[in-house]
Amino acid sequence: MSSKLRFRFIGLIGIMLLMVIYGAWLKDQDSNRLMVNTQSQMIDLLRSLKSVATTNLQVKQWLENITKHHPVWRITWINKDGGVKFDNAIDPGLLDNHLTRPEIVDALKSEYGTSIRESNSLHQQFLYTAVSLGSEGIVRLSISKIELTSEEQDFRAQLLAVLVVLLLIYFLLEKIAFQWTNRMPNTIRTIREWTNFNFLTRLDVIPTEPVAPLVVALNQMASSVHEQMRMRSVQFARLQTIVESMQTGIVLLDEQTKIVLMNDASEQFLGFSYKGANAKRFIVEVVPYEVVQWIDAAMLHRKTGEHELHVYYPEDRILFFRVIPLPMLPDGEAALMLLIQDITPLRRLERMRSEFVANVSHELKTPIAAIRGFAETLLSGAKDDPEISSSFLTIIMEESERLNRLINGILELSRLESKRVPMQYTRISLVETVQASMNVVRNEADLKKIALIDAIQESIYFEADEDRIRQVMINLLSNAVHYTLDSGKVTVQASIQQQADGLNTVNISVTDNGIGIHHDDLPRIFERFYRVDKARSRSSGGTGLGLSIVKHIIELHHGTIHVESRQGKGSRFVVILPLVQLQEKGDVLR
Repeated sequence: MSSKLRFRFIGLIGIMLLMVIYGAWLKDQDSNRLMVNTQSQMIDLLRSLKSVATTNLQVKQWLENITKHHPVWRITWINKDGGVKFDNAIDPGLLDNHLTRPEIVDALKSEYGTSIRESNSLHQQFLYTAVSLGSEGIVRLSISKIELTSEEQDFRAQLLAVLVVLLLIYFLLEKIAFQWTNRMPNTIRTIREWTNFNFLTRLDVIPTEPVAPLVVALNQMASSVHEQMRMRSVQFARLQTIVESMQTGIVLLDEQTKIVLMNDASEQFLGFSYKGANAKRFIVEVVPYEVVQWIDAAMLHRKTGEHELHVYYPEDRILFFRVIPLPMLPDGEAALMLLIQDITPLRRLERMRSEFVANVSHELKTPIAAIRGFAETLLSGAKDDPEISSSFLTIIMEESERLNRLINGILELSRLESKRVPMQYTRISLVETVQASMNVVRNEADLKKIALIDAIQESIYFEADEDRIRQVMINLLSNAVHYTLDSGKVTVQASIQQQADGLNTVNISVTDNGIGIHHDDLPRIFERFYRVDKARSRSSGGTGLGLSIVKHIIELHHGTIHVESRQGKGSRFVVILPLVQLQEKGDVLR
């Protein structure tokens, strides 16, 4: 026997055996199934009758309607005393009292009654269902088991039709299968490529084959899947780039609190690298205990939580955690998302603002209190003494000038911070600028016998706002003179350097051998109103805004400033400015 005939014989035997087993099973199940379904249908109809039947006329209309739609059903209407008022199968006058029928007895007891028995009048097995209508009597629906058997025969006819359809489908699939057998090697190779996600391979299309449209459809499916995978890859790459470049830390956890995804920002905040062997570690191993508690609470209550925590590893930071439960997925891949933000600058800014308000209030209060005190003294009679009056008026003038300097400094700093100060860039000489600045502070330096040394060895020209750079140099030189003891020295040096990005810069340093700055004060030296030696600064007329103004001017020139200092050894302020300024579009003037 050829393989084709053997395949056909086995297939036919299998289908026939399956249908015989299924038919035998249905034969046992059909009677009970049809009986249950019919009884349920009768009960539903009787319920509808009970809900609407309040008069004899309504009951009659309902009986006529049921007789029309269910002609094979026997419908009987019985009085409360058992007499038959209506029967669509037999003349009611020929029927005896029905009060003792089992279904009637049950209906009178519990509204509904059912039974399966032989009819006393028709001598056949019937399925009975009855309902009590109160004063309107009892209505009973019934159907002969012969009618149910006919429905079973109809069902078997349908089963035979299904068998015929299955045989037709079998022969059609057999024809397609044997056509595919000849091209199976190429088909297997192509499908294996598809299982390896290589959807660029294609099945060979033979137009004369009946399965040619199917092959074309499969090739189109492969092309569509390949394009969708390409788009998914592009979208995933974009999403990954966005996630990795975000300054907010993102951590995805599964329902066992194992790490599923972790971006660079979160690794930086937590001091933990999510790479290689560290992948899929439990989050409890890498975060503080407080965060673990927040995660457990979010998992338990499925509610978003927001928390703030001061951490000391890997750096001293204030971190804001947002714990967000995610919808449960079938694969359990991600159940919770942890967002982490570094709010240290924000808290530092809030602290600086608070300190600024306090410092402004304090700085303004001192001269105002002095002016008011001396004015009150003059008004109380001291104005009549020319010597005292002159002295007090001089102090009032000095305090008002100090108040004016303070207000002008605050306004100047506000304009610089908001970048509302236009920069007039010109090509200036550093040597000339430094000499002019030294001349401004020379008198003050001479009073303390401090030597101002210009150690710039070359002629340096660069682009800057000359007035602003002179303001920077005057502030730095004046600051150095203030904090240098008598007979000290202040030295200015400069050189041209090439930075790593290829830009040429001028590096200016102002060095003194004064009292120096404690290392705890260095990070805050450029803050507003921050003084290393508050008594010395106030006695010299300083406002505490000079270095803050210097820093903002340097930043407006796209430069940087930093300080190097040791307490008791002096300080060195280094300003780094580009030789040429940047245009608005980002191009460098050469």
